Amino acid sequence: MCSKLPVTAPPLSRIESPAPLPGVTLPSFDNTLGALFIGSSLATLLYGIFCLQMFIYVTSYRTREDSRWNRLSMLLIFVSIEHSIRI
Repeated sequence: MCSKLPVTAPPLSRIESPAPLPGVTLPSFDNTLGALFIGSSLATLLYGIFCLQMFIYVTSYRTREDSRWNRLSMLLIFVSIEHSIRI
């Protein structure tokens, strides 16, 4: 029989930071995290508005009066935006 020993992590005081590469300086992320948060929040808001407009268009009675090409183009726009978000 194989006895399993509990796996424990070393204490935080003993973990060493990785050695920096010579000639490579890492940027400070203090100033960029706020911009990242604002940008992602704005992108999420715009995506929600786009999904709401697409839902209203699909469930609207006027959609039945549109031509097939118009409905197909709206579907292609929605799929392309969905695909670009998932990448």
